[in-house]
Amino acid sequence: MIMTCLLVACQKEQPEMAELNAGCDCAEEVSAEFTISEIFAYGIPDAEFRTITDSCFTTQNIAFYALEEDAQYTWYIGSEKLTEREVVRYFDESWQNAKIPITLVVKKQANTICFPNDDGYDSITKYLYPKTKQYSFDTTYLEGWYRMKGSHLTDSVDIKLDYRGKNNNGTSGNMQLDVYNFDGLGSNIINQNDCRRNFRECFSQGELWGRFKIGMDGLVVFDFSSVTPPLPIQYFYYEGRKL
Repeated sequence: MIMTCLLVACQKEQPEMAELNAGCDCAEEVSAEFTISEIFAYGIPDAEFRTITDSCFTTQNIAFYALEEDAQYTWYIGSEKLTEREVVRYFDESWQNAKIPITLVVKKQANTICFPNDDGYDSITKYLYPKTKQYSFDTTYLEGWYRMKGSHLTDSVDIKLDYRGKNNNGTSGNMQLDVYNFDGLGSNIINQNDCRRNFRECFSQGELWGRFKIGMDGLVVFDFSSVTPPLPIQYFYYEGRKL
């Protein structure tokens, strides 16, 4: 009889523990994690696009965005101290080739039920590397050969991206993107694609319409449509690496 009572007592405690930890599977400790995004054509609705990065062109706007919701934020960017969740700053040519520390401090009431040792405070420092924005893309980060795999192909193929001044003299603010072997079958698009670009990403507008990007993890993604005759429009999606 005594043994039976003890077993019943243990069984009655289990639901109480489950209720105490309800919701902890999705809970996280307070974090100062944030993203850095380079913004092309900031504030222009039909032209703006953002690329998560650690490097950027000078003469571009950069957004710093805290991932933690509903917290107290303190940014330290150069000599500035800022308190919004998202901060956008413009870096002119005086910042080229600099290593800029970006620090975020986050304070928030911690979930001590799920994380008894969380003090509700976190701080992270990342670095931004502005590069000179040139109109001759001879040494651009994006230019070169890539080994890519597309869903429409059984094997990987090599695709080349080539950038140059729109008038081929380096004086144009827009760039031309030439793509060699874009379909994996030997087809090229030359002198037909106006290129809006961030350091890690180009948004092509022309006979090839879409994005060409090197991610922070090194993964390369080409996601574009071909509107060259004959129609209908062809869609291409590749993943791979730069050679």
